[in-house]
Amino acid sequence: MTSGSLFASLVASHWRRLALAVLAGGLSAAGTILLLHRVNDAIARDFVLPAGFVAGFLAIAAVTFAARAASDLATNAAGQAVVADLRARLARRIIDAPVPALEGWGRNRILPVLNHDVDMISDVAFVAAPLAISAITVIGAFAYLIWLSPALSAAVILVLAAGGWLQYRARRRAVRGFDEAREGEDRLHAAYATITGGAKELKIYKPRREKIYRDILVTIADIRRINGRAIAIFVIANALGSALVFAVIGVLLAWAAFSAEDPAVYSGFLILLLFLRGPVEQIMTSMPAITRMQIELRRIDELSGRFATAEPAAATSAAMPAEPVEIRLDGLAFAFPATEDGPGFRLGPLDLGFAPGRITMIVGDNGSGKTTLIKLLLGLYRPDAGRIIVGGRAVDDATRDAYRQMFSAILTDYHLFDEVMPGAGIGDDELSAHLDRLRLGTKVDVANGRFSTTDLSTGQRKRLALIHAWVDRRPVVVFDEWTADQDPGFRHVFHTELLPALKAEGRTLIVISHDDRYFDTADRIIRMKDGRVTETVDLATPRRDG
Repeated sequence: MTSGSLFASLVASHWRRLALAVLAGGLSAAGTILLLHRVNDAIARDFVLPAGFVAGFLAIAAVTFAARAASDLATNAAGQAVVADLRARLARRIIDAPVPALEGWGRNRILPVLNHDVDMISDVAFVAAPLAISAITVIGAFAYLIWLSPALSAAVILVLAAGGWLQYRARRRAVRGFDEAREGEDRLHAAYATITGGAKELKIYKPRREKIYRDILVTIADIRRINGRAIAIFVIANALGSALVFAVIGVLLAWAAFSAEDPAVYSGFLILLLFLRGPVEQIMTSMPAITRMQIELRRIDELSGRFATAEPAAATSAAMPAEPVEIRLDGLAFAFPATEDGPGFRLGPLDLGFAPGRITMIVGDNGSGKTTLIKLLLGLYRPDAGRIIVGGRAVDDATRDAYRQMFSAILTDYHLFDEVMPGAGIGDDELSAHLDRLRLGTKVDVANGRFSTTDLSTGQRKRLALIHAWVDRRPVVVFDEWTADQDPGFRHVFHTELLPALKAEGRTLIVISHDDRYFDTADRIIRMKDGRVTETVDLATPRRDG
């Protein structure tokens, strides 16, 4: 995908507004040039003006002003529409992206693009209209100068071309600096995530805290140095642009010494060149922002390209059973490829079944494959081999998204929502009863299905997540190390009261746990090691799988 191709496609979708902006901008530029021509004409006449000259001048000025306003409004409207569509399309692509792609990219790379990069483009959209009018004005002015004197215009353009080449070289050097600074901003964003997410750990580990702060200072200094150098190059280039105007005027004076042109030609050139300082400086001072926007567009395209392939049939998923049914894994297998950071990992093949109204505990050491199994079971990972069978029907691309809707899950890296799903038919009284049952009634209030806060301890946040799982009434509920952050008393409540209550509702319960004190509360235990099931134990009839 080429740089800016997603943005370009969005711009093309709003071509009517942009065409109106360009036409209005062209009319404004033409009006400006015509006004300057009238001024030059007045000077040539020694201000002995014919009848209607002033009225015509004022009429042209009014049309020019109206066209400028129309171009500004149309460009800003189109620019904001493009940015809004860009945000919506990126959000859609992320929502539809496969989980492995999201995990591989990482929050620290996604969020800066969605926040910083898209906002930068939004800021540029506000200055796009005057910038476009300035560009059209410069083009129109040079067309007028060529009309006045093709030979003198050629000399002027030659000088400007030489200066423009030097500016281009400087701009390329500055672009490399902005690219380097943008990579530093990614590192800085990751460091900010560390000092906010790891605040408690850093408080009790001063050497690490000070090291991270030193690293942040180094990164900030690098960004400042690189950006400062890049901006300095642009400033020098802009100064060269201003000097070029006077260099051109010098060419004009030299030309006048050796060529007999009509004085109206020289005055026309002087008026236009002095006037063009404003539009040219506006263009030049906008170059850093334009250059940065090009960098942001590359980042956006990189993100968009990464998530361009949505999950198969994500938007047209067929229906799956809403009531509890047996789920079977038939030869299910999945593999992570080896990377520079370590060897690969293979899970399976696995042959397992999960029946309604039963509690299955999955146990094993860290790295044994428990969480990978859960992500396969939830349909978040697409298996490399084997099938998931629900009620005798195999899950495929057309049914995978609907299959996921059978589950509620509280994973180790879960996200806590602050409201229950609107339209779920859950009243505040029922939610309040759950809050009291989970000992959150004094911490959290509820109004119109929205919880008053999620700023709770880790264990309390998991209890609030359990309320979501409870009231969603999905037939299968998955808990990944849910009790790890609970006090001993509430671990007992979870295993002896909450799980049995959910089981009584006929739900399929799958619990990853290391707490062997409560293994006897399960109907079945699955033990894993190195990606394989080494033992399954039905508490009524123990049996070992080789």
